[in-house]
Amino acid sequence: MNLLSSELFSDLRELDITGGEPLLRKDLSQLFEEILRLKKTNLGKLKSISVITNGLLTDRVLNDTETILKGLRAGEMDLVVVCAMDGIGKIHDKVRNCPNAWEKVNEIIHGLMVLRKRYPNLIIGLKTSGKN
Repeated sequence: MNLLSSELFSDLRELDITGGEPLLRKDLSQLFEEILRLKKTNLGKLKSISVITNGLLTDRVLNDTETILKGLRAGEMDLVVVCAMDGIGKIHDKVRNCPNAWEKVNEIIHGLMVLRKRYPNLIIGLKTSGKN
């Protein structure tokens, strides 16, 4: 968090949390708490935080997303959950090298749509690789 405390980021509007799978972080909710704390000081212009998921961990993605949303007050900041999608059906499974990857990402998207009804500051996004 020292990095985000820098005056260099005082004009930051969007923060993307990426990685292999950021939702594997056990401290993700604490990370968001710290970002919200910094929003009151030098991240005052921050409007959204984006988390990119590979779409394979259905329960974890939906549970963590809801936990994060409970900590964000509507209007204070948007949470953008971006699901990686590499193709349709078996193509997605093949690119991900994971059986049922297509079904999992679809289940996550549908679950996020349900969450969005309760949390209007949830934005659902898709990210494609363009390899196909």
